[in-house]
This record gives sequence, C-alpha cells and structure tokens, in this order.
Amino acid sequence: MYYNDILAVLESNLIPTNSRAEGKVFYQKMKADYLRYIAEVRIDDAKSKAADNARFAYQEATNVAEKELAAMHSVAIVSHIVKIAVAGPLHTCLLYTSDAADERSSVDLG
Repeated sequence: MYYNDILAVLESNLIPTNSRAEGKVFYQKMKADYLRYIAEVRIDDAKSKAADNARFAYQEATNVAEKELAAMHSVAIVSHIVKIAVAGPLHTCLLYTSDAADERSSVDLG
C-alpha cells in the first residue's frame, strides 16, 4: 500500500522538521487521516492498532493546535472539529471490512 510510504515521509521528514505550528498540525492530522484510512481496510489486530495510532496522532495535532495556535486560526478550528468528531458523543467510527460476508464492524475511537 502506498499509505505506508506516505506515513514514512510524514514521520521521518515532514512532521519532525516542520518548525511552524500550522505545519505541525497539518501534517500530524494528515498522518492521523492516513492511519484512519488504513484502519478502514484492515482487520483484527491491524485494524485496532491503526485506529489507536490514528487517535494518538489526532490528539497530537489537537495538543499542538491548542498550545500554539490562536483560537480563531483556521488550522486550530479544523483541529477542534476533529477533536469533537473523535472525542464527542459520536466517537464510534463505523469501519467496513471487505470480507466475504461484508460485515460491518466498529472501532471505538473514544
């Protein structure tokens, strides 16, 4: 999957070398999004691990946004929306697997 290549670039280059808060939040959220995409297509332990890593990456983006960005900054607002979506009352993300039975399963992101 090309997701792993993108995650490698994000983790080894874009996130650690970015000195601006906007970039840190943007790339950390991008990492979380890709991990969420991986969780949507994986099964069993790989799904759970990807979902946990996505939750952690979203939280990292939120922490940077809350600490370093003004409340009305557009990146901070996006981060806040993500926080609400992940930690709010609708914190269960329904993920669909592509197995033969096409069963619906859920991963608790909250």
